Amino acid sequence: MFRLILSCRAVGVVLLATVLLTPAACARPEAPAGRPAATAPSHPRSDEGLATVAGAAPAGAVVSLQPAGGPPPAPADPAVIDQRGNQFLPGFLMIQSGQTVEFRNSENLPHNVFVAQRRTGRTILDVSTDPGQQHTHTFDRPGEFEVSCNIHEGMEATIIVTASPLAAVADAQSRFAIRNVPPGGYTLVISDAGSPTESELAVMAPLTEVGPSSRLK
Repeated sequence: MFRLILSCRAVGVVLLATVLLTPAACARPEAPAGRPAATAPSHPRSDEGLATVAGAAPAGAVVSLQPAGGPPPAPADPAVIDQRGNQFLPGFLMIQSGQTVEFRNSENLPHNVFVAQRRTGRTILDVSTDPGQQHTHTFDRPGEFEVSCNIHEGMEATIIVTASPLAAVADAQSRFAIRNVPPGGYTLVISDAGSPTESELAVMAPLTEVGPSSRLK
């Protein structure tokens, strides 16, 4: 305590000799109101009353939550992958099984859409798309698919199809987060290298964490 007071006085002499310093003057200032003092990353927040399900899974694994009453119907509107600037946009798309994808060519070059199943290499789609043309395909079962153009090397995209719209892919740090999950009972499905594992999971708001063994922490 004595050394701390001397240190504060030394600073006080430099700044203003008549300033009376107290131990409180040596304290670290608090973070401004509304700004968190900690810098550790937090899980993405969900809307009020809904939960975020987050945790660990093998990097690249597809994680999904199957509601006890079954998944809702697939969206009626198609998802879109466009061909522009010699790219597929977006380069990553996650959809629900039963949903249609519309492949568009929005530039003045001919392209091709070649879709193959990632694990088996089986061809799902192989069509030409002339400028301004579009082609639709319905993905009727879960899986991981690679998209490419046989005309232009380097044009690539990935489509992940899950049975439930509540899904995510674990990142390179083996972390995942699924937002806006209604509380209740679910089957947690973790598919790694095509091998799914399932476990029961009770989801509670605002945050439900899942460990590496697919159990609640």
